[in-house]
Amino acid sequence: RDPELIVPLQDLADIIAWEASEAFRASYYPGIPEVDALTPDHVTEIMAGMQREATRERRSKQEVLYAELPRKRQVALAERRRWWFGHFGITPQSWKSGNFSLWNVSADRDIPDMGKSS
Repeated sequence: RDPELIVPLQDLADIIAWEASEAFRASYYPGIPEVDALTPDHVTEIMAGMQREATRERRSKQEVLYAELPRKRQVALAERRRWWFGHFGITPQSWKSGNFSLWNVSADRDIPDMGKSS
């Protein structure tokens, strides 16, 4: 746990960390089609940001290298990350304005069913 984060943001951080682990481990790791499309450059920026955070938080654990993930998994992880941020009320629009409220966390929005392969 990070003492600098309030509980809801720690929950979000834990979810994103779990998603990142799944991107490396899961035999099937699809994206979320209903998320607004991310440009290839944006996906690269997200992976670079996640790499900085993983490196900073490493604490003698095995190094995580997001650049080594297959591109499809990078895109899927970026889409899932965006979906979870939106679920917590942090959207590109609210981020740009610097105004988001954790009261906007969706209680009735279910994560899309991504567990089934086609």
